[in-house]
Amino acid sequence: MAFSIYNKLNKPIYIDWKKSNYINNSNKFDYWADEVQSNTTSRSKSRLYLYTGAFMPFSSSYGNSKSSTTTTKSERVDFLPPKSFLHSSKYYITSEDFDDWGSVYEKREEARHDNPKKKTTVIAKHFTYENSPVIFRNFLTFSTKEDFSTEFYVDNEFYIEDIQEMDNRHFSIDTLINMVNRKKFFYKKGTSFYVN
Repeated sequence: MAFSIYNKLNKPIYIDWKKSNYINNSNKFDYWADEVQSNTTSRSKSRLYLYTGAFMPFSSSYGNSKSSTTTTKSERVDFLPPKSFLHSSKYYITSEDFDDWGSVYEKREEARHDNPKKKTTVIAKHFTYENSPVIFRNFLTFSTKEDFSTEFYVDNEFYIEDIQEMDNRHFSIDTLINMVNRKKFFYKKGTSFYVN
């Protein structure tokens, strides 16, 4: 579940991640934890030499390796300058399989996007708010002052209303690029967000 925050104001805003959460089917997940994270990167190099001597050929090799560790601690409060974006992507909406959601499904045949002369089967499942397998919220706490004396909240709720499953050739790379170029890959219509 990815989201972007855009500061429309002419002054900075602050986001308190400790008071902000991703809520999936009423289960709260934190955007911030008071902990230090370490990432270790290792690199190694090796070389092989072949020597043909008077007696017999032999090979010799040597290698070296180097590793570095970076320690980071995420900030509890983020500063967002005027007219700027902040992007976040931390949690998956679901790890469940499409087939596990027991709603009645429909099948239909469509011309494939990569080859309109060929058909592909599209399986679709439709849900209402009452029977949706996933209802999730993005609860964010903001302020226009660093001491959070002007604290306010944004609480957006979403649910899965429609799922379509099809052959991946129905959305070829070229088709995806064309959709992105036409700004149709990800778009908002009414109260819904769509990903083609």
